[in-house]
Amino acid sequence: GSRYDFPSGNRTAYIPSHFTSINELLRARRRYAHGVQTDYFDHFNIAGWTRAGTSDHPSGLAILINNGAQPGTKRMHTGRPHTTFAPILPFNGTTVTTDADGYGEFDVLGNAVSVWHGKPRTQKKRVERLETTDRQDVVT
Repeated sequence: GSRYDFPSGNRTAYIPSHFTSINELLRARRRYAHGVQTDYFDHFNIAGWTRAGTSDHPSGLAILINNGAQPGTKRMHTGRPHTTFAPILPFNGTTVTTDADGYGEFDVLGNAVSVWHGKPRTQKKRVERLETTDRQDVVT
């Protein structure tokens, strides 16, 4: 962070560092900002966009920026049906699960940015027993 002393000498302001948050945003861009982008510039204070992901980078990304004092929400299409989107910045945004069409209701605090990434869907592994003399397990 930074410390600022005012000319009158009787006040000091401390502005916390945003280094960690900026690094998280840069990391998110590298990891998750792939695929088709859909923009949502339909509100005076809240702008949003999503990235649908690709076959090589399937997670996807959703972002909301709010320059107003009031918190808000935006329904956005992610291209990822039945996917849980987790907030990247821990102090902004809640976990969002998209519906069957890939839409989710994303929230943002006033004067803030919220960023989410789609969590990869886990595939349940099935264990089959082979009818052999040594009873080996095969995972598919």
